[in-house]
Amino acid sequence: LNPRPSKVEKVLDSNPGLFQGYGEARFDFNLGTNANPEDQYFLEMYALADKNNLIVQIHPDRGQLPALERLLKKYPDVKFLAHVMPDVKKEVGKLMGTYSNLYYSLDAEIHYLFGYHTIQDNKGPTKEEYLKFMRENFDSLLKEALDDWKQIIEAYPNQFTWVTDRWYRWHFDSEVSGLVVEFGRTFIGHLDPAVQKNVAYKNAEKLLQER
Repeated sequence: LNPRPSKVEKVLDSNPGLFQGYGEARFDFNLGTNANPEDQYFLEMYALADKNNLIVQIHPDRGQLPALERLLKKYPDVKFLAHVMPDVKKEVGKLMGTYSNLYYSLDAEIHYLFGYHTIQDNKGPTKEEYLKFMRENFDSLLKEALDDWKQIIEAYPNQFTWVTDRWYRWHFDSEVSGLVVEFGRTFIGHLDPAVQKNVAYKNAEKLLQER
């Protein structure tokens, strides 16, 4: 999963303009020993991203917020797209006020495809379990998501994007997709009208266009 940076550099040099980003650089796997965002391997990859104007999608583990801040400072021209850091959402907002190269995608931690909600006991659900869970708890989950994120998003409206973070086969099922889209649109529809389009798609467009 982690090809040598020299190999990656050759691929990038051979395909100018093909790649838009690097990642997901994930550091919170439940099994085995997790890597550190500041390991030498990843520092070389961020440097390649800097050289090739690539967005870096990053998923830090708990306790790695200081490391993320050091990276934002060390690579000011690299746009870091972080996600699934619900325990430090206020701190993420504060970082955005200092580092314009920090972006955050609202995805699985809000629509719970991976079982991140405490009610789900952090257990990856089946398709049927997920549909039942979302339909029975739609309104309360929406309120919770808005309570958690609305104020922060409206304070930093140019640095949030909406995505879906799908992985398992059933995540792409049409019934599941419809419910995920419905939840996302309902969530965005409850934000200040002045920021809705930014979160829905304009910030994502800007991320890509300004590369």
